This record gives sequence, C-alpha cells and structure tokens, in this order.
Amino acid sequence: MLILKSRKSTLAIILLTLMFTLPSLAQLYAASNGDLFRIRPDFYPSSNQASSNITSTMTLTSTVTSISLTTETNTTTVTASFTTTSTYVSTTFLIFGGLQAYNIDPTGAFLIFFASTLIGGILFGHALGFVRRHHTTTYPPAMSQPQPWGTATGLATDIGLKAENEDAAAIDVSRKVGSTVGITYVMVVADGVSGEAEGKVASRLAVDTILSSLRDDQDEGTSALRRAFSEANEAINDYATEHMQGRRTASTAVVTLLRGGKVTVGNVGDSRGYLYRSGRLFQLSKDHTVPQELLAEGKISEAEACNHSEKHALTRALGQRAVQPEINTYELQKGDILLCCTDGLTGALSHQQIAQLVAANPDMQRASETLVQFAKSSGASDNITAALVRVE
Repeated sequence: MLILKSRKSTLAIILLTLMFTLPSLAQLYAASNGDLFRIRPDFYPSSNQASSNITSTMTLTSTVTSISLTTETNTTTVTASFTTTSTYVSTTFLIFGGLQAYNIDPTGAFLIFFASTLIGGILFGHALGFVRRHHTTTYPPAMSQPQPWGTATGLATDIGLKAENEDAAAIDVSRKVGSTVGITYVMVVADGVSGEAEGKVASRLAVDTILSSLRDDQDEGTSALRRAFSEANEAINDYATEHMQGRRTASTAVVTLLRGGKVTVGNVGDSRGYLYRSGRLFQLSKDHTVPQELLAEGKISEAEACNHSEKHALTRALGQRAVQPEINTYELQKGDILLCCTDGLTGALSHQQIAQLVAANPDMQRASETLVQFAKSSGASDNITAALVRVE
C-alpha cells in the first residue's frame, strides 16, 4: 500500500504512470476493435491450456461444468469444474490474455500491470487515510505506566506595592504524538532580584530560556531541569555582559515538570513550589536564603528564621557564575494540585491560608486569582505571582 502525504506528489505519479502506459492500452484497445474485455478462444491454442489458465485466473459465482469456445473454423469444448465466491473476472487474466491474443509487446503488459497496481495502491492508501483521519476514536500514546494528566491550569500576577512588576511566569503544555512521555506540563515562575539592575529582564529571560530548553527535551526530569537552569543562567550572564557594562542582574526561578505521572521540581532562590493534597500543603522546594542556610546548619530556630533580618538575602540565584539548582522528583496522585509562586505570596499568606484558598476554589484560574488578591489585601509589599496545575 502506498500513501503519499502530498496531493501534488500523488497527482504527479499518476500522470507519469499514465503517460507511460496509455500507449500500450491504446494499442491493445485498437487491436481488439473495442472488444478488450471479452474472453476469446484464440487466447490459448489448446483446450488443456485453456482449462488450466481459466481455473487459476477466473472467478465466477457458480459451479461451471463446461465452457464452449468457438473460433471461425471449429468449436472446442473444455470441461472444468470450480466454484468461487467472487463476482469478477481477473483483471490480470484479461490484460495478459488480451496482450497475448493481439501480439502486444510484453513490455506493455508489464507497464499496464504496474500502472494498475501503483494507481490502485495510491487511491486505496488515500481512502484509508481519509477514514483514519475522520474516525472519532483516539488513543493516548503508549505509557510505561498509567499517567495522570494535568488538565486544569491557572496563572495570576499583580504588581503589589512595587513600582513595576519584576515577576515573570508561564505554563507550557506540549504533547508529542508517539512519544513515550505523552503530555508534559511545565510551570515556571521567576522573580527578578530587587536592587539589581533590570531585574524584570532577568526574570523574563529565565522563564523564556527554561521553557525553550524543556519544550523539546525528552530526557528524564532531573537531567532536563539541570540543563534548563544552566542555559537560563548563561542567558542572563550573556545579557549582562552585552548590555549592562559590567553590572550584574539576577533572578530566582522555580520550575515544576509534570511528566509520566511524576513531577520534578527545581528551584534557585526563594520562589517556591508546593503540592496540595487532601487538604494539606507540602513545600517541595528549598529556599536559598541566609536564614535557611543557618537553619539547615542548626544555628537558628524556625521562629528565628521567619523573623531574620536577612530573610530576603539570597545565597543562590540565576545570574551567578555557576548555578546549583535544588532538584527533586515526587510521585503524583489524581487530584493533586501543584503551585508555583514568588515570595510576594508566601510572605503575606501562611501555609494554612494558602491551603484553605486552594480548597475553596476548584477552578484553577479562579484559585490563582484569589491567592494573589488575598495576598495583596493582606499587605504584600512585593510583586505577587501564583501558577497552578491540577492533576487529573
């Protein structure tokens, strides 16, 4: 079966085939005096040959006990017995028999047979393709395990009390037909570092570069995210070198890569990734701040970390000489909700408040807008961004 995706290619092949075979068809038709598809006795010189060839190439709808073949000089009776279920006479028998009867060049026979097979295959292929395209049943790509797909998303941002919004965020959904990973959801939230020149440019570069890197990357989550963070870091550094005359710029970033029933979360800085499940909120990312480092070393308590004078001072960010993202992978369940946000949200709302607002708003867009508005009304002094994906 031959299926050509281009209509122009199909037409060109049919025309070329007809150009080479029409002379042979015309010769055969002229030699037969218009009687091309009539079975003639002079196809075969002897009754035995006729019986053998008819049995192998003809198909009728009933049992035949005798066939009478008449020539201009005598009558030959051939006895045969066969039964079939088809209702047509073999095209191959007619064409090759006709060519033999009228002494047509065997090359013509081959061309006609080849043409009929080629054109028939092309037309059948296109007919089959049409049926497949218009069939209503769809099948997901093969998976190594059942995959929950995130099907509801929401994204909201607000300038808060700042002069400009240095946050950047995006949710990207991609599906590659035939790929073993199926649908991929990527959430990216970035926060340009306050006090650094052109923080909004750094956050936008971070989001765009990470999305571009992950969109066509089929590696497992950890490797894909590590590569994406490295490329984003390089992009920000290159921009600073070319446009900022030696000054530096930086950005935080948190990324969730939902693929194959798992989520891989990576972050640098204090933008966070969360998992909401069964009424509880779990932090999946790790803050890269001075108080968090001190807390990890056991030098201060959690209460002291929350009120630390340098709680917004970052120890890691994009735009440094080398980037070291925190990356972890988690199993997902249906009904899970993933949240990515900037510190404008987490600085104004507690974990309990965030969990309550998410639970009260099953629509993800509505939930993201509600989170941002509540944070703003609670006195958030920074830009506020929230992005959500529900796993279904």
